Amino acid sequence: MTNVINVPASLDEYSFEQVLQQVAPLPPDAKMLLDARHTRWASPYGLSALLTLGQTRDHSRPALAVPEADETVSYWSRANFFHYAEDLFELRGIVPRRAKGADSQVLLELTPISQSEDVHGVVDRIQEKAQQIIANELGINPKAIVGFTMPLSEV
Repeated sequence: MTNVINVPASLDEYSFEQVLQQVAPLPPDAKMLLDARHTRWASPYGLSALLTLGQTRDHSRPALAVPEADETVSYWSRANFFHYAEDLFELRGIVPRRAKGADSQVLLELTPISQSEDVHGVVDRIQEKAQQIIANELGINPKAIVGFTMPLSEV
């Protein structure tokens, strides 16, 4: 029997608790379908929490019904969610393929962190994107950008 886990329409650090409440009583090898078809929005926390949930399953790979809304599934794709999800879930639904070199100017993609060097890579990426946004969108002198990006990356 497959247990259907309903993913809330808005997925963040608070609403993910609803997912956990449905998963908690199940044994680690229970068959699951995470139904995100009606999910309209997800924070970076919500996306990374879904990936983490997929990693916790012992021997059965859970299924994930992807969002039906085009703008939602497009955002999840641009955030690199499906790149990592395909290793953890049996994806059901239409998953757009991310175009090569389709880096976003304002979106920091999901990135696995497994060692300290990974953290440095993310910090470098944050600084790089912040510099692009500040220079391109605000037109601030590149020499002044360091004063903005350094504290941002430290946070």
